[in-house]
Amino acid sequence: MSKLRTYYEEDYGPRAIDKDRARVNRLAFVFPPDMRDKRVLDVGCGPGVQFLAHVPANEVHGVDISAAALAEAAQHGLITHQLAVGEQPLPFADQYFDAVVCTDIFEHLFDPLDALAEVRRVLKDDGVLIASVPNHFMWWMLIRLARNQGLVLPFHRSEDWNYFHLHFFTSRSFDRFLAAGGMRVVRHRYEAFPSFHWFIPRFVRPWLIRRFPDKFTFHFLIEAVKA
Repeated sequence: MSKLRTYYEEDYGPRAIDKDRARVNRLAFVFPPDMRDKRVLDVGCGPGVQFLAHVPANEVHGVDISAAALAEAAQHGLITHQLAVGEQPLPFADQYFDAVVCTDIFEHLFDPLDALAEVRRVLKDDGVLIASVPNHFMWWMLIRLARNQGLVLPFHRSEDWNYFHLHFFTSRSFDRFLAAGGMRVVRHRYEAFPSFHWFIPRFVRPWLIRRFPDKFTFHFLIEAVKA
């Protein structure tokens, strides 16, 4: 068993699966509500709840390293495949999927560019990639860094020396990463995952996120197509 699989099966998985279960339909908004007969791949699908509303009418596959997470995803109607993303090729033909979803995946992988190459291979030429990575450099994280509290997001309950995020992206470096993998960003959806305190007026938040995404959004969520 690979070190990656051992870690996610024995350490990360049991701690994180409850949080993943709470993400029911959080990505439903990125797909048309009447989408039917499409092939969708959810890479790192966890329990398979991110866009449950679209599963019955479409062919949705889920890839994950955790057998426990995949067992739940299968109950939700996903066609499941257990493998270590980035270490093993995706078990699909070239240009098989209309859409591929990779949310909060690339920061965990030893070779994220290899994983992106596989994603690009299985994506149709007119398909869309939905991808996100967390932002470790928003304003309250910069305060934590100034206080020598490190880059670990506080709710992850990890130490600097065993943190499961291996790569740290800014908004621009994430775009450059996708470009290096042959993808072109067509839309930034940063406003979909705001993280604000009460003192920032609601009408100001979208402007702040668009103008200063590295300081005022928690995730960099994008839509991309093949370059």
